[in-house]
Amino acid sequence: MHRSVFIRLFALALVAITGLGGPALTAAQPVASPAATSTRLAALNFPVIAVDVTPDAVSASTDEVSAGPHRIVLTSTDGASGYVALMGVPEGLLTEEATELALLMAREDVPSEGWTYGGGTYTVDGGEASVVLDLEPGDWHLAVSRQVGDEGEEVMRLLPLAVTDAGETDATPEADVAVTLEDIAFGGIGETIPAGDAIWEFANVGDQPRQVVIFQTPYLTDAGDFAESLAPMMTGTPPANDNLFVNVVWMGYCAVLSPGQTAWAEFDLEPGTYALTSWVIDPETGTPALLQGMVHGFTVEA
Repeated sequence: MHRSVFIRLFALALVAITGLGGPALTAAQPVASPAATSTRLAALNFPVIAVDVTPDAVSASTDEVSAGPHRIVLTSTDGASGYVALMGVPEGLLTEEATELALLMAREDVPSEGWTYGGGTYTVDGGEASVVLDLEPGDWHLAVSRQVGDEGEEVMRLLPLAVTDAGETDATPEADVAVTLEDIAFGGIGETIPAGDAIWEFANVGDQPRQVVIFQTPYLTDAGDFAESLAPMMTGTPPANDNLFVNVVWMGYCAVLSPGQTAWAEFDLEPGTYALTSWVIDPETGTPALLQGMVHGFTVEA
């Protein structure tokens, strides 16, 4: 299993709150089974921005595109995991500082004031994932990171992306599952959805940046269940074998979206119970959105 996903999305969030590490986190390492696919999104024939990640470098296929929907395809080679997100960087920041702040968002889910986050995706060792973003005119950056191995350093680069005005643009994807991000809650999605390949829309209609992490869970869960599972680790106690934390499976991800931003992804989920969660850190309290209630449990039915 590739553990860096959880180091980023779960363990580092916990460390940010508690300062804990060591045995409590070592004992709590769930598995990953990415459900991302791209068959239907690819069939829509949006222009593609290819982002490649290797153990030594990252690259993008272009640095200038016309406005409108584009499919960003992130591919990593064996031995490397990759992250990509569209970011609007405030003017006046030096490259080094901007890169550090982009990494802070990617690695530790901590947003920075004045930035615009336009969504993105993540791929584990040797995988591929894609996301559709409706690009607006302006000077943007693709924040692309690479990480080698479970414990390797995550290295970030900001790749400039100029988006020019194209006049009338293509229609955005029609979603099978439409989810709204509402600061400390998910809206739109009901208690059950059908199994199989589906296009998901994530729209931030709240006031705070939010991302989405999808877990398969052993039973139907809510925010209280996740908070209870984290409680032992907050006291430095390794979790028991039946702890929810060590029995979830990481299934999918949509990188952080600022208010007003929307992204589309494709997931092929099998029957079972799942949870949408968000881990973006509240700037005032230092608490991840999940511990403020941003969990939505749902059932996928055959």
